[in-house]
Amino acid sequence: MSQMLPEMFEALAQEAAPAIEDAAEADARFLEQTAANEDTALARIADNEKNLAGKADAIRARTSDDELVNALRDWQSERYQFGNGQYLLDKGDFGHILSRHFPGLWDGSTKAEQTFFGRGMSPQDVQDAIRGVLTQNRDTLISRGTNSIYQISGSYDGQSYVLGISNGHISQFYPLPRS
Repeated sequence: MSQMLPEMFEALAQEAAPAIEDAAEADARFLEQTAANEDTALARIADNEKNLAGKADAIRARTSDDELVNALRDWQSERYQFGNGQYLLDKGDFGHILSRHFPGLWDGSTKAEQTFFGRGMSPQDVQDAIRGVLTQNRDTLISRGTNSIYQISGSYDGQSYVLGISNGHISQFYPLPRS
C-alpha cells in the first residue's frame, strides 16, 4: 500500500492542478475588480471633497446681513400704479432680490440654475430694470391684478428678466441666462 501512495498523490496532483489554476485566476480577477472598485470609490471621494470645498467657498462668500442692511439703509420702497392695481417693491422684497442675484450682496444660496445681475449694475439699475419690465407688461398687470401670484417677463438693456408678483408685491426678479 505504501508503494501506491506516490502514485495516488501524483493522480490527485494532476486532478487538483487545474482547480488550483482556476482558483488562482479567480483570485486575480477578484483583486483586479477590487482595485477598480477602490479607484472608483476614491474618485467619488475626491469628487465629494471638491463639491464640499465649493460649498465651503460659497458659505465664506456669503454676504452678512449687515452689508445688506447698509446697502438698503437709504433706499425707499416704491409703488407702481397700473390701472386700479398698485404694485409694491418694499425693502423686504428688494432685499430678497438683491441677496439672491446681486453679486456683491449675494447670500450664497443657489438654485438649479443660479443667475446674477451684471457686474456693472447698481441697485438703482436693478430698480430701473424692474420698472422697465413692469411697464412692458402694463396690459397683463391691469388684467391679472394684484390678488394673485404670477410671473411676467421682459427685457431691459438687452437682458431678459423674470419678475414675480405675489399679491401686489414684487417678490421676485432675476435675469435669465444668456443663450
